[in-house]
Amino acid sequence: MVVDHWTPGTKVALLPGPTGLKLAKIEMGIILALFPLLAILVAGMAIAGEGYASSPFLTLIMVLVAGDIVSSSIASARCNRKLRAEVRAGYTTSARRFNEVDQVDVHTGYVIRVAGEPPLTRGQYDERAERIRDHIKEM
Repeated sequence: MVVDHWTPGTKVALLPGPTGLKLAKIEMGIILALFPLLAILVAGMAIAGEGYASSPFLTLIMVLVAGDIVSSSIASARCNRKLRAEVRAGYTTSARRFNEVDQVDVHTGYVIRVAGEPPLTRGQYDERAERIRDHIKEM
């Protein structure tokens, strides 16, 4: 596989709506919200010595847990659909997946890693993002 040399001047027209990366962050937030809810539910049932149905508060927490699970499933499906749509459009906003297409910086719309290149380290990403910002200032 031939890897093109990266330059800071290649801009990509992003698909409308939130990026795959943004949707992945939302999905992660929904999933992370599940852990404190489960901790409250388990602790509350342990303290009460019975199931959640005996307490309106614990019932509410159980409903929130169920809602969180449904929401995370919906968010995951939406994120995966968007990431696949990005790949079909010839780019990705994901840092670790889809190395076969260009990775685009979500803030600028410029290519930050060319197709075939390995994932960037944080330092490499920051350096390239700075070069992109400098390129934009020069325009």
